[in-house]
Amino acid sequence: ALSAICTHINTCQLDWHEDRRQLVCPCHGGAFDVHGNVVQGPPSIPLATFPVERVGDELFVRREG
Repeated sequence: ALSAICTHINTCQLDWHEDRRQLVCPCHGGAFDVHGNVVQGPPSIPLATFPVERVGDELFVRREG
């Protein structure tokens, strides 16, 4: 799982753009691929990732810290 908050300023929630298959920041236009890597600045830091565990029919996302 990926964080949905842009790493540029840490206040903008990212939007999913299916046509680009990217998460895009509406505040400054930064974009991230499906793995959380920066594909377009201004962000220079990738998105935080979180481990996901499937138990039966449920998914659990673990937040570190």
